[in-house]
Amino acid sequence: MIMGMYREACWGVLVLAVLLLAGCAGKIPQTTPLERSETERVEASFAEFSKRACPLSLDADITLEMQLLGKTEKSPGMLLYEGPSSFRYAMVDPLGRSLFIMATDGATFSMVYNREAKAVTGSTASRFWQDYVPPGVSADDIVLLLAGRLPANLRLLDIRADKKGAGYWLYGVGTEGIRHEILFALQTSRVLRHILKDGSETVLFDVSYDQYEETDALCSQPSVLSVEGKTITGTVILRLDRFFTDQAIPSQAFQITPPGHFLVQKVE
Repeated sequence: MIMGMYREACWGVLVLAVLLLAGCAGKIPQTTPLERSETERVEASFAEFSKRACPLSLDADITLEMQLLGKTEKSPGMLLYEGPSSFRYAMVDPLGRSLFIMATDGATFSMVYNREAKAVTGSTASRFWQDYVPPGVSADDIVLLLAGRLPANLRLLDIRADKKGAGYWLYGVGTEGIRHEILFALQTSRVLRHILKDGSETVLFDVSYDQYEETDALCSQPSVLSVEGKTITGTVILRLDRFFTDQAIPSQAFQITPPGHFLVQKVE
């Protein structure tokens, strides 16, 4: 039971951070068509946003909130990521001791359950990893979702206005046939919601950005994210409570060697 709780908490971050059975997704966007002139205006603003050279680096204290069937559980933790594909999440107890650690460099991963003296290590191409991150979604995608950024190879197919006036919905396709539905705020040049779907229209991730950190006008950092999707039970809310250095995180931070007395399961 404890291990299951750790797994769900982990995925809240993977978005982040973020995990487990079958979840649900948010409401389907309601949209209206645009005039050609307005489409061109949105395209130009979005192109400028996409070209910004914003750093993909974060070191922060976080609170992970799980909402399921009217119940809410909160867990303190720490989140680090370094683009393009490395991230690390640690769930901690009130004394700051790590209960669970998950880290990946994009090619390999480690999940360490300290209380149980167990660990799982292996490849991000393994079926075990794909229980947490759906096929077609890479570690690069997770880092971009956490940062409120978009893949460089995104090909836009359509742009429509949000029916409630929240912004503009941009529809595009990325790698592995993953479909992107992006709610973009024109005035602030920020992503407000990002939905990832597979070729069968299954929602893999549905991320809403409820708040941004006002540290950089051009490269602001999401500080409150709500996540739903295929591999998430209920809703995961990720709150970034305290930011530390914005310098590059060393690669060693994303490589974990479990203690020698731990029972280690290796998966391919």
